[in-house]
Amino acid sequence: MKPIRSRRILKKALLLGFLTPVSFVLLGAAGQSGAYADGKFTWKNIYVNRHLEVYSSSKANGAYVGTWPWNGTATQYWYASKQSDGYFRMDNYNSWKALDRWDGGSCDATQWSWWGGSQQRWKVLQNNNWTKEYGTLYELINKKGCRGDAYHDHLAANQNRNIYQAYLWPDSVCGGGRQFLDTKCFWK
Repeated sequence: MKPIRSRRILKKALLLGFLTPVSFVLLGAAGQSGAYADGKFTWKNIYVNRHLEVYSSSKANGAYVGTWPWNGTATQYWYASKQSDGYFRMDNYNSWKALDRWDGGSCDATQWSWWGGSQQRWKVLQNNNWTKEYGTLYELINKKGCRGDAYHDHLAANQNRNIYQAYLWPDSVCGGGRQFLDTKCFWK
């Protein structure tokens, strides 16, 4: 009975103008598919036109994270869960290890068992400045950062399209999407 009542309430809200049809779709059908919601999804870099994945479907701590053409395997899916500080934990769907920024002096993206550190926390920002050209884009910003620029380092594909590895680039290079578009820093 409750689902029927809920549908009736939603229909009344639509009829009375409390909800627009667009918000109804966002709340109902696609509530778990957006980058801001907990759930399973993929990240496609618009510069290299490849998807974020863990190298060779590895389940090991420290395995590299990079981009590869779409193949539909579990290693190209990620599960996001919002943490109490507003950042997201991104677990690889194949290994159930968290997207991490390696703390060994480089800015490479890796996976590691979740321990809750700031290098495992990601802010997901929707960028609407380039919607006309590219559709909705997202920036993935690491909480710890890499080059001494905490809260501003973006996950990016390698500028050499033949290199697999993903890594962090500073906001000054990525432009924060505000003045220019450096496509290696943006994801769909």
